[in-house]
Amino acid sequence: MEHIYIAMVDTPGVFAAVIRRFLRQKYIHVVLGMDAGLEEAYSFGRRNPRVPWFAGFEREDKRKILRAFPTAAYQVCELECSEEQKAGIRERLRQDYRRRYHYHYAVPGLPFIALGRPFYLKNQYTCSSYIARLLEEHKIRIAFDEWNLRGWYHPNVHTVKQGRTKEDYLYPRDLNDDNTRYTMADAVFTACFLNELNRNCDIVGMANFAPVVNTRGCIYTWKGGIVLRSTYHVFDLYVNYMGDVVLDVWAEETPRLPVRSKKGEELEVDALDVMATGWSDREGIAIAAVNKDPENGQRLVLDFSDPENAQRIPQKAQVTLYTVSGDTTESYNDVDHEEVKIVGRQMGAFENGMEIFLLPHSVNGIVIG
Repeated sequence: MEHIYIAMVDTPGVFAAVIRRFLRQKYIHVVLGMDAGLEEAYSFGRRNPRVPWFAGFEREDKRKILRAFPTAAYQVCELECSEEQKAGIRERLRQDYRRRYHYHYAVPGLPFIALGRPFYLKNQYTCSSYIARLLEEHKIRIAFDEWNLRGWYHPNVHTVKQGRTKEDYLYPRDLNDDNTRYTMADAVFTACFLNELNRNCDIVGMANFAPVVNTRGCIYTWKGGIVLRSTYHVFDLYVNYMGDVVLDVWAEETPRLPVRSKKGEELEVDALDVMATGWSDREGIAIAAVNKDPENGQRLVLDFSDPENAQRIPQKAQVTLYTVSGDTTESYNDVDHEEVKIVGRQMGAFENGMEIFLLPHSVNGIVIG
């Protein structure tokens, strides 16, 4: 097994600050390396680290970059690949480097990135679009071998010492079976993660939710039956009401939500998380819309002026809103206690530009068909 390396850089500067503002993320430059030390690494970026106006395909010189940006933050990810895949990627990188003056930085494509829309310009790329295309050509995908909730009760997992008893180490984990811990907050997290996976389904090859039953699973069993936890209803919504084709979608004037990071930093994130789907065997569009705001409802305006998506909507289409929500962010399901479920509501005939009201802290499926 071989490895390649993707380095993400928090590049300083005015031009980078503009990109960062539109993308709303910290790391806005991406580099593909052949070794952990990034001695052989390539990217679309500045031909000279100190001059932002001339950009194209270059072999990165990390020493020049460190001298130019000594305070920049970096994050390096290691990806597994086969020997054949790595050899093919290295050959393509070296070939493109020999022709580097035929390639240019896709400045006209930046507005499309800001809007979340795909674009193609011959021999023009951004740093991320070039690497994404290269990985796709060589069939390298992201794989989540296991994912689950935003957190679970797993005490002492990193503090095992010789002589520690199972009463100290294992028994506290029985609290994983406490259904009050699996709330609407877990449902909202699960829906947002599913949206992210679907939006990137071209590069995510596998994402395994585990476990399904008991402990942290979406189904809890007991001698008298089962409990469908909040996360179960999210999967129910996506499996039975969303389509099998992910559509291009973008959001404008998205409200912002103040949050606090794990490090205590005050940040702002989008209050809405939206993903659109269609069906390969019939007309119609289904939208997954998550309102992360715990206090305020949000109005979502549906605009299908894009011809490719508009033609998916049948004449005289009706709109149905399916909502997973609870009275509070801490709503949960337990034996003889059901606060979270799917509720369907007819919204009438579809009209382009119609508004859909999303309850606070809710997961929604909007089906047009």
